[in-house]
Amino acid sequence: MKALVIGGSGFIGSRLIPALADRGHEVKNFDRVESPLVTTTLGEVTDTDAVAGAAAGHDIIINLAAAHRDDVRPVSLYDTVNVDGARSVVAAAERASIDRILHEHGRRVRPRQG
Repeated sequence: MKALVIGGSGFIGSRLIPALADRGHEVKNFDRVESPLVTTTLGEVTDTDAVAGAAAGHDIIINLAAAHRDDVRPVSLYDTVNVDGARSVVAAAERASIDRILHEHGRRVRPRQG
């Protein structure tokens, strides 16, 4: 299986990527931060074109991207990353003809402001 892990440079991704690779899967990362574990395409989860480009040729997208810390500023970033980012991943998967998405979200969810 060819997997694109979005947000693979973080806590969960840095454990998931080696586990997938150890099981024989081909894994690439899409993140704002380079990963020392695997080839990384740098970009923002909200950039549908960039996500679709990185996802081309993969069988699954695993979305780990999330804004989840208590000190995220501006607070609207929660919505931008967590909601708009998830929409971007779905749109990118459709463009890249990928019919499998695994979406993991952090333990905290913030209500919409306003």
